[in-house]
Amino acid sequence: MLKIRFLYHSAFLIETDSSLLLFDAYRTDLMIPEGKELFVFSSHFHQDHFSPDLLFLDANEFFISSTAKKKIRNLPEENLVTFVSPDRVYERENLTVRTFQSTDCGVCFFIETEGRSIYFAGDNNAWLTGGENDEAMKKQYLGIIRKLPKRPEIAFIPADPHLKENFDAGALLFARMWKPDVLIPMHFWNEFSIPQKLCESFTKEAISCRIPDIRQDNSIILEED
Repeated sequence: MLKIRFLYHSAFLIETDSSLLLFDAYRTDLMIPEGKELFVFSSHFHQDHFSPDLLFLDANEFFISSTAKKKIRNLPEENLVTFVSPDRVYERENLTVRTFQSTDCGVCFFIETEGRSIYFAGDNNAWLTGGENDEAMKKQYLGIIRKLPKRPEIAFIPADPHLKENFDAGALLFARMWKPDVLIPMHFWNEFSIPQKLCESFTKEAISCRIPDIRQDNSIILEED
């Protein structure tokens, strides 16, 4: 089974048959189902992606970007925390975590578990602003995502409205290269029109990819048996 819940901003909870994967949450008002292993991922230290308060969750392991170390004063001894750096592989039973550089801060994650492959970008994106550095940014972004080991089934990609007409740049570049089955937009700052606009961009570019409809926080956006 697979269930994906959009929590808020760039925070998601993925539930599989035996585990829960929590990404880039920064609030502690979470409803975490019981009875399954919980793995918590934090891509970088920005306050809209991480809070040290999450370290007190009853998790099996935390994979936290080393950029967040300076935010943590008290490290709970009973919890297992792995500080991750780019271009590393972390092997666990039924879980493989690969990390890659970000164009912004911290890491992006490529996760394989229970036959699923998941890419979570964090803030790795083609942050095109219409300025003279756009080509360099695009080249850097393509260089990073080209390193992924294989096509992800599911990809979480920023679609930031602050980029205006370039809000979809990173998603389009990623989809053209890797053709994921499902591409989930995030980092859209409560502008819930963005997923539909991204669908329109993909249709215009003749890119076949499922983009879930996201209309509110704390909602299930994908569910499969």
